[in-house]
Amino acid sequence: RLWKQLPELERLQIYMVSTADQPAAVVLESVTRTPVQAQAYQSQTAISATLHETQCTTALQSFVSRIVVGQEACPYTKSPDWSATGLEK
Repeated sequence: RLWKQLPELERLQIYMVSTADQPAAVVLESVTRTPVQAQAYQSQTAISATLHETQCTTALQSFVSRIVVGQEACPYTKSPDWSATGLEK
């Protein structure tokens, strides 16, 4: 479900490798960003001089509410307040 919401995940390939006598391994590969994707990434990750902790916390809680709770991306997270407790200093 996250692939629809987070286009950045389209760069990932996930698969399992196993043999009869060895345990399975999960392999995660990513492809290089296109120039357009690289530019979008740079603009999204640029740190603003007006960055504030309260704004970041509010934005994260909004994301968790919309995607994680609203789209049921994680069945264990029922509230943005509960999921954000792991982010405490």
